[in-house]
Amino acid sequence: MNEYLQYLNFAFCWIIVPIPMLALIVLGRKMVGLAKAPNLKISANAGWWAGLVLFVFIIIYHFDAITLPSMEMRSNLSVSIPGGVVGGILGFIVPWLLKILIQKRTIGIISMLLSAAGATSLFSYIFIRNLNNVLIGGVLGIAFGTLLHVVIFPENSYESLLEAQVIDKGK
Repeated sequence: MNEYLQYLNFAFCWIIVPIPMLALIVLGRKMVGLAKAPNLKISANAGWWAGLVLFVFIIIYHFDAITLPSMEMRSNLSVSIPGGVVGGILGFIVPWLLKILIQKRTIGIISMLLSAAGATSLFSYIFIRNLNNVLIGGVLGIAFGTLLHVVIFPENSYESLLEAQVIDKGK
């Protein structure tokens, strides 16, 4: 494989793709900081930790499929188009779901889902290699769908939803 393609492959596989997975964990944790009311802060914090506990359950369940990560440069890198399409649709719908769920005071469930999904997808991407095509397509599709939603409906962005719903109503 061409030397430049090897660098591009490395940057894509080990830097660009894991960023949205890690961002889910960070966003789930950020929700804890944005919740100002004590009961919402407790719920968000417990949800974030519950998501990490759920992640541990999932890893234990898939323990036999865990392999050591390899930094090999692959020329057969591929992406699941159906995973990308489903991810794009989910990513476009997620801000509306967040708006509905935050109004119902379910910040703990949202932070749990974000931390569990982020940790599980990141770990699976690195250590359970048989799902990578679907994970790459799904994660990039979700990122694209969410960003497209914010482009079209900026008032439904993650920040504005949390600031308007959690902070103001949580006082």
